[in-house]
Amino acid sequence: MKAKLFACLVLSMFVTGCMVGPDYHVAKPPLPPSFLGVREAAQPNTPSVPTDRSADLARWWRQFEDPTLNRLVEEALKANLSLALAEASLRQARALRGVAVAGLWPSATASAAYQRQAGPL
Repeated sequence: MKAKLFACLVLSMFVTGCMVGPDYHVAKPPLPPSFLGVREAAQPNTPSVPTDRSADLARWWRQFEDPTLNRLVEEALKANLSLALAEASLRQARALRGVAVAGLWPSATASAAYQRQAGPL
């Protein structure tokens, strides 16, 4: 009996949570006037239409007009290493590691000499 009551209670909570009132309307957020690539639509059912202006995709984050975001992206672009530089850095680190651990291995030295003397004639 308790399980049926609990199931009915949970089911009614899910059903009422999905209901929308009769005065519901879709909120339309305002677009900033400097937004590139989109203009207001002539008909209310279409949210936006493309324009003939091209968007600046190389610096798209500047449309948000956030100085912190601009600073972070500029720092990331300055610190971005190309693949060749990354490979060179990796090779350099491996070489430095080899130099650092070279003294830990045993070493051996050897020398040889040869001398020939002419005897008395």
